[in-house]
Amino acid sequence: MSFRTFLYAPAHRMKFVRSALSTQPPCDAVILDLEDGVPSDERENAFINLAELAAESVPARPVFIRIRSLTDEQEEDLQAVPSWTAGIVVTKVGGPEDLVRAASHARALSANCQVWPLIESALGIEALPEILRETRELIGGVMLGAGDLRADLEVSATPNETELLYARSRLVYVCRSQGISHIIDTPDPELRPSEQFIERTKAAKSLGMTGKAAIHPAQIEVIRSVFSPTADQISWARAVLAAEDGATRVDGELVDEATKRRARGILSEAHE
Repeated sequence: MSFRTFLYAPAHRMKFVRSALSTQPPCDAVILDLEDGVPSDERENAFINLAELAAESVPARPVFIRIRSLTDEQEEDLQAVPSWTAGIVVTKVGGPEDLVRAASHARALSANCQVWPLIESALGIEALPEILRETRELIGGVMLGAGDLRADLEVSATPNETELLYARSRLVYVCRSQGISHIIDTPDPELRPSEQFIERTKAAKSLGMTGKAAIHPAQIEVIRSVFSPTADQISWARAVLAAEDGATRVDGELVDEATKRRARGILSEAHE
């Protein structure tokens, strides 16, 4: 399955959880948050809500659980993860050792449950090749967390997010080199998407990010639109694949096998 749109919901707010699970237009996956989105005095309510969900039928769309990073807290969170969970988002990953506990728990839950490291520090960005080399078979995708990363780097958000250029590019290059196709961009704090939101999302896609997390249902349709092939791209891809083999011309443009490989990718994305 292709994951382009993720919607976060704090696990202690059952109203938001139910809304995320049924929101229209639908997201590709819901992330129930047990980390920063849950105040310490509401954590017990979050666990109660997850237990209630676990007793119900399997949700109509994939559900991920975002867990805390410290050993004791992580163990507590993992015990609350429902058996039907599609993925465990591991926060503040700085090395392969940070994924061991969650990966073991995921395997015990289901063969289909994978871990998704959330990279949100300079250490995590630089250690990503080692993280993926040692844990590749356990990972479903990689996510970028800009809030903690900016704090770690002691930089502020800029209108065009130039401070994230290196982090996004490094994630794309390292993930692609390891055969990981889900490279998910950080949420944008702007709840109601403006033109600037759209441009920032397009910029992330242009660097090779394949999807984006959302923190409000209003963001979903914009993200889906940006990360889905356009009608013009689909038309171009079909024309390229209809051309003869070898280097040839299509609408005044030289195309070759590399171009056709990209065209196949576009059509594959369009049909997912």
